Amino acid sequence: MKTIAQFSHITDAHYMFLLSRLEEAGIAVHRQNEHIIGLVPHIQIAIGGVQVVVSDEDAQAALEIWQEVRQEVAAHFDDADLEAQALAAHDDNV
Repeated sequence: MKTIAQFSHITDAHYMFLLSRLEEAGIAVHRQNEHIIGLVPHIQIAIGGVQVVVSDEDAQAALEIWQEVRQEVAAHFDDADLEAQALAAHDDNV
């Protein structure tokens, strides 16, 4: 198993897009710490955020998808847009 990405918040746009793209590609994903961060958000600092973990066999393909996601998100959103979306999603979940 290999961690390909790590996120501070489960509402991060990159996180959501990455999960979607990996699932579309048929890559099984383990979302380490997702539930505890959802229940106790402030603990994310202590446990290193939510981690996207894939099998060793899928790691290279998953890393390529992660690179594509970063480029796509950067091309379509600026940091203020992403922050506003994350805050809105967080407010909806609180």
